[in-house]
Amino acid sequence: MTREEKVILADILASFSEKERICYLLHIGHKKSMGEIATELGVSKSTFRTHINRAKKEVEQRVVTESS
Repeated sequence: MTREEKVILADILASFSEKERICYLLHIGHKKSMGEIATELGVSKSTFRTHINRAKKEVEQRVVTESS
């Protein structure tokens, strides 16, 4: 990963809510399952899905914007 990509990723993660950031890092970075994360955070799977979907959508939007 280039320095520029690291800066972009850090900026994207900083834009997330705390729950979105935690969900995203645990799911994408640590490869934990939805059930594991929901249990660990004390939230329902539905709440986890909301957080992870928002985070993924933000990443997709930012990657498209940054690469244009």
